[in-house]
Amino acid sequence: MDKEKLVKRLREKLGQYDSDKRGYSLIMLIASEPLLNYEDINYTLVVSAPWLDNKDWKDVISEILMDYVNRNQMEEFKSILRLTVVKSNDPFVKFINSSFRITGSILEIENTTIYGLNIYKAMIIESNNFSLHETLEKPA
Repeated sequence: MDKEKLVKRLREKLGQYDSDKRGYSLIMLIASEPLLNYEDINYTLVVSAPWLDNKDWKDVISEILMDYVNRNQMEEFKSILRLTVVKSNDPFVKFINSSFRITGSILEIENTTIYGLNIYKAMIIESNNFSLHETLEKPA
């Protein structure tokens, strides 16, 4: 699956998981190894949102993955090797949020280190710097 289709499907799926439209602090795909292009790359999907902070990360991962399994759609996401849920107050998330505001587009980054994480290739799909207070006040 090409990266545009992958990103579109991820946005759809994560939007369905966030049925209350509370939003995500960060959605990012990080390539697992340095390659010259995005074809056949395996990714780690990083997800962060204030409304996920108090949930057990194992439950979040299970709920998201079970939706794919139940709908028999795992083939669409075979390039995602890991799903990592990160607290919205994590320094990595805060740095990305303060550096980039991304909604509805993709920002590709290459060959950088952020808080000790070497990133060869990555796509930031969502990066929103909003407080938990703002998130709780959003209408359902």
